[in-house]
Amino acid sequence: MTLSVGPKLGLLVHGALGEPHYDELMAQWRALDTLIQCNVISMALATPPGSPADGATYIVAASPTGAWTDKATNLARWSAVLGAWEFFAPKEGWKAYCLADDLDHKFNGTAWVIAGGGGGSGIVESIVAGSGISVNNADRSEERRVGKECSSACR
Repeated sequence: MTLSVGPKLGLLVHGALGEPHYDELMAQWRALDTLIQCNVISMALATPPGSPADGATYIVAASPTGAWTDKATNLARWSAVLGAWEFFAPKEGWKAYCLADDLDHKFNGTAWVIAGGGGGSGIVESIVAGSGISVNNADRSEERRVGKECSSACR
């Protein structure tokens, strides 16, 4: 029987008992270790760092070189077990937290962008029970208070 992988993460979803799929299974565990609650060290590197720790993960920047050549936008994870980089081509909707800029990012199908809220132009500054939501627009030139009191429609 042939091994089968799922459409979302490319994880092994079916293989007959006794088939030699150990290597694929171990690669799958490394993928899960990387992709679940994904965080990356940086998104600014186009060249692999010299001495990465096991599991060190980066989003490869534009115009990559060395072992990262042709892997722009991929997640690159160093495997000490393999002594090599493993790559994960992102799918639209994947999210990653970047430690370098302290922001959540989302893959939009072609690039990683800062993950936003509900699509409005404001930035939620704070939510204080009973006092409404303070919202600033992107250039912070205007502040307004929203939802001082909840209408009957939201009760």
